[in-house]
Amino acid sequence: MNDSIRDRLLAFIDHIGSNPRQFSKSLGKSDSYVRTIGKSIGSDVIGNILLLHPHLNVNWLITGKGNMLLGGSADNLDLLKIQEENRILREENESLKKQTWYLQGQVDLLTNKSVKSEVAK
Repeated sequence: MNDSIRDRLLAFIDHIGSNPRQFSKSLGKSDSYVRTIGKSIGSDVIGNILLLHPHLNVNWLITGKGNMLLGGSADNLDLLKIQEENRILREENESLKKQTWYLQGQVDLLTNKSVKSEVAK
């Protein structure tokens, strides 16, 4: 049953196909933030959630009344899942770009060392 804001937020996270850790990180919070929410949640956090998920019904999130999603259609749910997957893929892409940049630097260093050792022979 969705008695608390945390319970309703966990239900929403499940509906968009995410998990509490990923969702917490998407808000710029610690990995365990969602799991540790008490009886209330700050307006700044609600604002961030709505920026990332504009189809979430804030009235439902706060009070439990009404539908989880504005409009309540299956199309909205599919859109939310796609948006969340897209956000996760963008984050993974940025991480891979950083790793590639680092590894290219390592290759360049090794190449320079190899060239220097060949010249020294």
